Amino acid sequence: MIGEIAHFLSLSAVLLLSLVLIFNLAFFFTKIHPNQLILSMRLFNQACWLVFISFGIYVYLAISDDFSIAYIASHSNSQLPIFYKVTSIWSAHEGSMFLWIVFLTAWSILFINSLDKSHPLKKLTLLMLSVIILGFLLFLLLTSNPFERIMPFGALEGADINPVLQDPALAIHPPMLYLGYVGFVISFSFITAYLLNGDFELKWEQDIRNWSFVAWIFLTIGITLGSWWAYYELGWGGYWFWDPVENVALMPWLAATAFMHSLFAASKSNVLKTWTMFLGILIFALSLFGAFIVRSGIIDSVHSFANDPERGLYLLSFSGLITLLALTIFAYRLPALNSSKLVVTGSKESFLSMNNILMITSIFSIFLGVTYPLIIESISGEKVSIGPPYYNTIFAPLILIAAAFIMISVDALWQRSMPLKALLITIFAPTMLSLLSLYLIWQVTNIFSILAYIGIFSGSLILCSYLTRTINNFFNKKIY
Repeated sequence: MIGEIAHFLSLSAVLLLSLVLIFNLAFFFTKIHPNQLILSMRLFNQACWLVFISFGIYVYLAISDDFSIAYIASHSNSQLPIFYKVTSIWSAHEGSMFLWIVFLTAWSILFINSLDKSHPLKKLTLLMLSVIILGFLLFLLLTSNPFERIMPFGALEGADINPVLQDPALAIHPPMLYLGYVGFVISFSFITAYLLNGDFELKWEQDIRNWSFVAWIFLTIGITLGSWWAYYELGWGGYWFWDPVENVALMPWLAATAFMHSLFAASKSNVLKTWTMFLGILIFALSLFGAFIVRSGIIDSVHSFANDPERGLYLLSFSGLITLLALTIFAYRLPALNSSKLVVTGSKESFLSMNNILMITSIFSIFLGVTYPLIIESISGEKVSIGPPYYNTIFAPLILIAAAFIMISVDALWQRSMPLKALLITIFAPTMLSLLSLYLIWQVTNIFSILAYIGIFSGSLILCSYLTRTINNFFNKKIY
């Protein structure tokens, strides 16, 4: 009975979100009325709380060993500690998608309620968030129902959980990763609302900058924990094996990193706004693509959750629809977005622009590596594998060039070019310190690997550039 209550609450959330859409779309072209927004917000908030309560009940069902629920019976048992009973919820597809929706809902309710009642983008942002949450809730309930009962009688005992998943990292890695993934629904929805609104005099960057930064932190922690967990738990492949599922997690992070730099530039000097909007849309689109890859079973991976064409078709259709909607609006508004303010050569913005191009190149390279085998197999039936040599060959020079641009941009000026003397002074200390680090590592380990040394040197360039800048600021001096 308790399971049915949780199921009913999720269904009720679907109903309330549908009412938000119907109520607002029916009066979309009319002048907004204060009561309309108030009613929409109340319906939206209540729908979100119903999702939270439903998930809370589901956690209780897992802890209390309700093995009449098929998912709990398949992924938990009475001998597990309570800690692992809870984490077993997101150890497979249905439960992890439920957690994904809970985090999506949490980000949405926090952000939309943080906006002032009179904010011109609040109504459109609310609509976008409602569409996305509703789409994923329908996906969960129609194709991946976690509330399904074992009829006519439940199991006496549950199944044993995979020993690989009985690890404290399981409690942290997926939630951190999902918080990062879905956190960028804010930038996606807000930018789409801005483009729909059409008033390009609005200042929108500050509204989402902190939210996006927190999402980026979560995504970084999630990827780092996953890399560390895979290394010590699975053993093979090192910290990063260029597995397809690892790759689809990396693409949103690369886009998010470029987005954060562009967002800061857009709010600081009013340039790179078109770049910023495109990247804000791209991040969440790549997160949706990752969800499709992981949950459709279209690729074989140790990280994959499911193998169900029906689920894959729904995710592909829904993700493609909202991504196409956002990109179509972006393309329609693009002529009006072009700024007459040019990026000054040698300024901080120019180096950020170059890094954006490198990031997009990296994303495209990974996307090609993930999708090329699928395209070849669908055309000829031949199985093709793309492994680490392809990615290492492409990424080694890209990372080195990007590190050089980052090193220079640390001391570059906003909308002012850097003199040649200042440029030489800027790159001297980090370069020398990085070369010294490589020499010391070689002396200690007596191991030489070109790819490893390129990676170490690139990272050292960035760290040493910030270190020299910090020391310089501490002594209140400029290095040029």
